Amino acid sequence: MSTGLNFLFISMYFYFVSLSFALIPVPFVYRYLVLIKERDIEGFAYLKLYIVPFAVTSIHMVYTSFLYYPSDEKIEFAKILFHGVFMENGSDHWNVGYVGTPIATRTSVFDMSVICNGSYSVVFWCSMKIYKNLKGKMAMASAKTRDLQSQLTRIMIAQAVGPMVVFMLPVLFYTYCIVSQADQIALSITFGLPLAWIPLANPVVTIWFMKPYRNTIFPNKSVTSIQNISSTQAS
Repeated sequence: MSTGLNFLFISMYFYFVSLSFALIPVPFVYRYLVLIKERDIEGFAYLKLYIVPFAVTSIHMVYTSFLYYPSDEKIEFAKILFHGVFMENGSDHWNVGYVGTPIATRTSVFDMSVICNGSYSVVFWCSMKIYKNLKGKMAMASAKTRDLQSQLTRIMIAQAVGPMVVFMLPVLFYTYCIVSQADQIALSITFGLPLAWIPLANPVVTIWFMKPYRNTIFPNKSVTSIQNISSTQAS
């Protein structure tokens, strides 16, 4: 694969990783606005909640791509820095698409940290507001309402924690490769594959934790058989 195609592929790859973290606060903000601010959010009003995450990650992608564009000067610098490791046995890994200086690396790490920490700060703040609001209301709510709110809370926690857990393994491995200057291209790609599953986390988590969805997709056979027997006896 050419350097240009690799660069485009990796740019989109990191764009969706950062977007996954930027989107985490959206359901928390939505629940906060509906429960506490009592706003009627639907249609285009709901879509506006996604403007900030998409804008932030798009800006991040543009200047990160600028910092890491594999110019000849950057490639020569990287060859000098990692020559004994990444050029061994006649192999050439400089067509991977992303090459950056130490300043570019520190900048991108700082920006990604801001996105992640900012997202989880919003999640924490909204969660505290929602918890205080529901704490007083749930005592007077019906059992069905309490159960529904409990399911929603579990879903949102799983959606917030899931991407972070999936993200940590490849990041730790990449950090090891950079610090030790180990040539582990194949393993790096393998450890990076879990990042591709982040966009699937939210629907899977929602289906699993929401009883109506879970029971529809994974029906309880014992309950179904009992219902069939009852219907037969009644007829």
